[in-house]
Amino acid sequence: MRRMVVDTNFLEHPELRDYLAASKQNFVILTDYAAMEGYKPASMDSMYRRMSVLRHFPTQVIVLRSTRESGALIGTAAQIAERLVDVEQTAAFPTFCRSLELAHTGNEAMQRQLLEHAEVARQHLQRMRNSSSELAAGISDIATAFTTGELKIIRRRAEPYPAAIREKIGDRIMELAIRLMGSHPEVSTPPHTFGEARDRYLFRAAICAMELAIRWIAVGGAEGAKHEVLRNDQVDIQFAAMATYFDGLFSNDVKLVAIYEATLTWLRDFAD
Repeated sequence: MRRMVVDTNFLEHPELRDYLAASKQNFVILTDYAAMEGYKPASMDSMYRRMSVLRHFPTQVIVLRSTRESGALIGTAAQIAERLVDVEQTAAFPTFCRSLELAHTGNEAMQRQLLEHAEVARQHLQRMRNSSSELAAGISDIATAFTTGELKIIRRRAEPYPAAIREKIGDRIMELAIRLMGSHPEVSTPPHTFGEARDRYLFRAAICAMELAIRWIAVGGAEGAKHEVLRNDQVDIQFAAMATYFDGLFSNDVKLVAIYEATLTWLRDFAD
């Protein structure tokens, strides 16, 4: 069985259809943000097109729990991967596809229901957009940890980075992970070592966030970036972190794929 996390920009891709058609043991993982972005199109026709591939393979779609729920999970990576699955929503996905079909063919009750869900999703994404300046400020703060010489190396993208730079990045990952877990209402015992933290979702999200930050630092920071770009970056962190629990990531976003692959490297390093 293969389970691939899918980015929103890949939902209509022919390669996704080929992958699902190749075997009934090929599954797609839908995160909560993929679902939210699936609702983002303003029209019913656009929403219908966004699901044009998955609605033909509804029993090969696995829906994950919310990001908030995921942050509280503990266990090994394999255990967390299983616990990330929202069994009820996964079972209900074929029903959702039928509802979408009914809405597309003119069922007004279904249209209203789906548009209500879409409005809730858009409001959440708008709140993320409005808070994007905090991400830019956080990236600027991270940059202060590096010397002028180290910043030059980062801006040249001279990877692999020297041990001193990687050590600083590793320290910032742990600090961010502890901060994320400390502010999570359902995390009672934040880890204090890489070994304790490695398999937790918020630790993996912290790695992705730090890799994103380093990429922004390499181009001079994110202070002038558009709010929509930074909002998308926040969503991409979730896609990349979730994908580390499964068999890979389908995405057309080169930066997102690079963050995901770099996160896998960090996880291997932390295991040594």
